[in-house]
This record gives sequence, C-alpha cells and structure tokens, in this order.
Amino acid sequence: VRGIAYAQEALAILPPSCKFLRGLCMFYLGLSEQASGQGDAIERTLWLHYEAASDKSDAYASRILGTICFSELQAGLLEKARQSGTLLLEQARRGAMVVVEGWAHSWLGQVYYEWNELAAAAQHFQAVIRQRHSLHSFPAREGLLGMLRVQIAAGDADAARQTLDLLSQYDVDILG
Repeated sequence: VRGIAYAQEALAILPPSCKFLRGLCMFYLGLSEQASGQGDAIERTLWLHYEAASDKSDAYASRILGTICFSELQAGLLEKARQSGTLLLEQARRGAMVVVEGWAHSWLGQVYYEWNELAAAAQHFQAVIRQRHSLHSFPAREGLLGMLRVQIAAGDADAARQTLDLLSQYDVDILG
C-alpha cells in the first residue's frame, strides 16, 4: 500500500517534462496495484494514461506499456501480453529505445515459449541475446535462459550447452 501512495505522490510532484521518472512511477504504481489485488483496475488506468500520452514512443509511454505487458504476462493473459508486447516493440523501434526493445523481446519470447511456439520464442530470445550488452541485465539473462529452455524443449543439447556457456560468460562479464 505504501508503494501505491509513494508512486501517486511522486506523480503529483513531478512535472510532465520528467518523462522517464514519471514512467518509472507508473511502473511502480502498476506493480504495487497488481500486488495488492487491483490488477484489473490499474490495467484500465494504465491504458487510459497510455492512450492520453502525446508521444507513444517516449520514455513515459513505453514504461506504461511495459507495465501493462508485464502485468498481463504475470496474470497469464498471454494473448493480451502478446498484443501489448508487440505494440511495445513497435513503439520502442520508433523511439530508438534499444533497452525497451530488449524488454519487449524478452516478454514476447516468454509468451511464445508458454504457447510452445518454440521457433517464434527463439527469434525473440535471439534478438535479446544479440543486444545483451546494451540491455539491463534482467532481460538479457531472461533472453539467455529463455533460449536455453527453448533448446532443451527442442532436444538440442549441443546448442543448449553453447547457450549455457554464453550465459556463464555473460554472468562473469557483468558480475565479475
């Protein structure tokens, strides 16, 4: 509950020009509302804020859309997560936001993996892997782990071993 109040307070204080920070506040507001059982209500609110955003490909709108996608994925609403993830990917490309592209590919890969559409999942995870050094570590690791799961599910032990080696090297590079 405190997270909701803090996010709302920050949104009230931050001017609209602070797009990145306002986007992060919307992210934390969305996660806090979902954790408190208000997922349906906050999703509607997030969509209203996204639709009202003047630039759908900026930091503010992308954080809202990313929150929607993440929440839908966590709730098991895979088709909705695919739709919002696809929209997020399109907007990230328009706004040249590589980090947001990585999140979108990671979430879309998870959706397709859950559907057992391994080729589509692999395409998204491969996009994350190609950009892993330009992304936050969470989606980068999720991309590597997702690809590993795809390769294991497909019975490709040699490729899985190579991906595991790549993951190990990534961890050494990032964590030391």
